[in-house]
Amino acid sequence: MSREELARRFDKFAEEKYVKTDEMIKLVQDGQHPHTVALACADSRVNPNHHYNFKEGECFTQTTIGNLIPHYDEGNILSAKLNAFLGYPIGHLGSGEIIIEGHAACGAAAAIVDGTEDEKISPYFRALGEEILEEAKVRYDNFYGGQGGREVLLRAMEEQILIHGYNALLEYPAVQD
Repeated sequence: MSREELARRFDKFAEEKYVKTDEMIKLVQDGQHPHTVALACADSRVNPNHHYNFKEGECFTQTTIGNLIPHYDEGNILSAKLNAFLGYPIGHLGSGEIIIEGHAACGAAAAIVDGTEDEKISPYFRALGEEILEEAKVRYDNFYGGQGGREVLLRAMEEQILIHGYNALLEYPAVQD
């Protein structure tokens, strides 16, 4: 998409929605009060605001590659950043619900299952993905009898990312409070 098209789309938003609607002006003036926090994959097809029909100001969203959520570790910068992210909407804005949104055909999950090597991927994320893959292999064996090959293992991985993420979130001080 060209810069001109992006500018045209923004101008259309500004003209039709932002500038002309009293609801949007009031939202900006009154501040945000999201009732939900969404953690989702950074995949361009994943959009919690669209999937749950949230209006502006209803959902505070964080995305990461593969929606890989690390265990809480006070000394780890990634989990410290996620805890800070969670603390703002939960502790300051009063958000009471958390969504962990996954999806099928996840490229990050596939790269981990396939053992794809890419020096651009953080070694920490790679290690986290491999940890979750080991959990997924247990799931694959227990629930699918180790049958079905790569596609079934990939599905088990996509499911395990959500289960792992949920369990990891329970460790975060911002969520515990």
